[in-house]
Amino acid sequence: MSAIVRGVSQQEVLMLSVSLLARFPACMALGLWGGLLPGLGLAQGVDSCKTAHLACVNACQSLEKDEAARTGCSARCAADRGVCEAERGLLGLSDQAQRLRGFLDGLTGDSALSLSPQQCDLAQRACEHLCRERHDGNQAAQAGCESRCAAEVVVCRAQADLRGAAPHLKENVERWNRFMEGFKDRKGSVVPPPADAPYDLPEDSVPSRPLKPGEVAL
Repeated sequence: MSAIVRGVSQQEVLMLSVSLLARFPACMALGLWGGLLPGLGLAQGVDSCKTAHLACVNACQSLEKDEAARTGCSARCAADRGVCEAERGLLGLSDQAQRLRGFLDGLTGDSALSLSPQQCDLAQRACEHLCRERHDGNQAAQAGCESRCAAEVVVCRAQADLRGAAPHLKENVERWNRFMEGFKDRKGSVVPPPADAPYDLPEDSVPSRPLKPGEVAL
């Protein structure tokens, strides 16, 4: 019984998390999701950003002789750290969304396993009837048995409500996954492209020899 209650509690947290992802921008969802679902595996990535930032600031202090140059260099380090942490966080959320989608797939996969709220009420009445039969004349035992029936119907109704909301939650998760697919396709990597090769030009677009004055490339 306690295991089922713990499971419902986790499901309720998942419901709230997806609702927040649907209502808030990604920057807010990042912090809220991290607070609701600790242990997302983001700490290691954020620590690496912090380490890189400290190294960058130390390099600025050592290499830049002018105070204004050191200040500008440190500001760039802070901006780079913000970008680094945002990218690590979004990629971590992408992994969590995949796990949540798997959970919702399992939740909606087999309708035969689910009960409607009306069926939960019928199960409670049947449970209380058994309690009266088993503990006839023993009011204390009957009261304890019926209390267990009441507790179980609370869990049953919560699971029924969650299954009813699962399709909407799944749609929100799919939207988040599509957003992350676009984000990762655009960035390609958290490592920026080399500064000396910003474009990937086809070979035939580069002239084989320098053009003469007035000559037009074919």
